[in-house]
Amino acid sequence: DTGVYFVAYRSNPFDIVINEIMAKPTPEIGLPDAEYLELKNRTPFEIDLSGWQIIFGKNIRTFDSIRIAPYEYIIVTSKKTAPLYAPYGKTATVSSTLLKDEGQQLQLVDNKGNVIHCLTYSSDWHKGTKEKGGWSLEMIDYDNPCEEAANWTSSNDPSGGTPGRKNACYTTNPDSKKPRLDRVINLDSLLITVFFSEPMHPHILRNLNSFHIDRNITIDSILSINPDMKSLNLLLNKKLERNQVYTLSIVDTLYDCSGNLLPMESFVKFGYAQTPDSFDIVINEVLFNPKENNDIDFVEVYNRSDKIIDLKHLTLSRLGNDNCFEKGKTISEAGFQLFPDDYALLSTQSTVIQTQYICKNEKNFIEMESLPLYANESGTVILLHKNQAIDRFDYSADMHYCLLQSEEGVSLERINPHRKTQDASNWHSAASIVGYATPCFQNSCYCNNIEHENAFSVYPEIFSPDQDGYNDILQISYRFKEAGYKASINIYNNAGRKVKTLINNMLLSTEGVVSWDGSSDEQLKAGVGIYIIVIDYFNLKGEVKREKLTTTLAIKY
Repeated sequence: DTGVYFVAYRSNPFDIVINEIMAKPTPEIGLPDAEYLELKNRTPFEIDLSGWQIIFGKNIRTFDSIRIAPYEYIIVTSKKTAPLYAPYGKTATVSSTLLKDEGQQLQLVDNKGNVIHCLTYSSDWHKGTKEKGGWSLEMIDYDNPCEEAANWTSSNDPSGGTPGRKNACYTTNPDSKKPRLDRVINLDSLLITVFFSEPMHPHILRNLNSFHIDRNITIDSILSINPDMKSLNLLLNKKLERNQVYTLSIVDTLYDCSGNLLPMESFVKFGYAQTPDSFDIVINEVLFNPKENNDIDFVEVYNRSDKIIDLKHLTLSRLGNDNCFEKGKTISEAGFQLFPDDYALLSTQSTVIQTQYICKNEKNFIEMESLPLYANESGTVILLHKNQAIDRFDYSADMHYCLLQSEEGVSLERINPHRKTQDASNWHSAASIVGYATPCFQNSCYCNNIEHENAFSVYPEIFSPDQDGYNDILQISYRFKEAGYKASINIYNNAGRKVKTLINNMLLSTEGVVSWDGSSDEQLKAGVGIYIIVIDYFNLKGEVKREKLTTTLAIKY
């Protein structure tokens, strides 16, 4: 006749969440000079944290015996600093906290090894100057635990944080954004990784029937779901073939951890990535002098080969003080497949680029942890594969269109990806009509190779150097049957007065292009009218020749 009330509890993702992070307590604002995390119990159950772990990057710390009451907050700090935070609320101690100032991945894992909450914080989540120290990062809405940057901000409490109590910034901040199937990479011929734009619900993500691959490829099993729940690894039943493009589609219900459905029949292409050779991927556009108060450079690369290439194995570098290649920065730790004739934009803050320029291909924006430092006046952009240069571009501010009022926020674009990178005439300032940059789509100054019968020819016959992205540059193309020719190219107006010396007694290759941007030798814009291009060239055999071509410089009225 005796009744006993009991609860059978089994932990679930997000029952307890990491709710506040004090990674840089110095200089002190009002709280102790010690790191801490705050956990929040979102359930009506008391939970025993004995044997639970916090993983700081790769460093594992295990909780001592402690219980967290329903809806309670608990402060996690080291045994040494626990007395400092005891006045602020209940504390749970670990041997040490290893919070990095700039950010890292944090995992809360139960005593069965299940990931309960995982996030990768960044010092960029702070507002204003608070990233300098003394202020905690707070979760805005603990019922939206999967949203990362959009659901975290600096504490606005006068003390610098709210350990052991409700966050000062707390407000409802629901996630209504639909998740997106992001990309697929291959780890080998039988193993692929599928990426999503945000954390997915782990239970529904285990549904093998949600995925379909064409070309008679079936999925054998799900090997693992990564702790951040943004990706999973799938084992295939047969090997992927080289030079073959596959399509992975979503054919059953998947949703993020807020319940937002991923659109049915979403699909993404992938293939078996190959090793790049020199010049397979080229540097196609560089912003080295960003807009004032921005400080966000970018480098755009282009796949000019017929291969699918994983950017995971490439690094972005520059020349060091010893005139040698620096080690470089990894482009994509997780991997990113770049298809033939496609572009990828490399920067540290994609959102800044998207707000300042026209963007048509955001899915190929890759956020790197950091870029090499590229100076505003001159420098070298180097693309490396296993410490071997794939492409190299020595840039200079002098390569910009000389009549620009300001070079800030103006990228240098490659005119043709199949011409030499180190040919200064193959680069030009991005047009004003596209906002002075073309991140991840065809360059505004792009021009095809010019086919001709004579040694020299011009294209277009009429050009208008007004930075509108249409016929801004005159291309003087040449092709010789053999090497060894030197040439001088001078431009005269219709009155016979010399306006511009393009090259003087320069040794030419067997084929190439020389460009005129419509400026004079005095760095002034040439007037509207017809111009005569006089080309004198000779070789060591004694052949001396002269060609005269005409072009028209026009403007729009």
